[in-house]
Amino acid sequence: MQMSVKHCGEMRDTPFCPQCGSELTKLSPVVTLLKHLKVSRDSSASVLKKLQDRLVERGIETDKIAKKLSARQRVVDKWQGWIDAVVELQRLSEQSEIAAH
Repeated sequence: MQMSVKHCGEMRDTPFCPQCGSELTKLSPVVTLLKHLKVSRDSSASVLKKLQDRLVERGIETDKIAKKLSARQRVVDKWQGWIDAVVELQRLSEQSEIAAH
């Protein structure tokens, strides 16, 4: 889901306003926060995938490794939970802006 900010009288979901050229991420810290959360989630998911692939190739499966994989999955899930919360806050904020007009 793209984050939107109100700029030049319209909701924008691009990094720059097509009307005036302003950088919109400076106007909305929520947008930059969401980008950071997604990069962190994707990085953690990539580490998890690589670890899983290596273990499958080697045919290794132990309780210690299972715990490590489970811990890494919890990290990915934590980042996703934060992303979902920020998206929901943004959605509620947009709804309240619309209702105020």
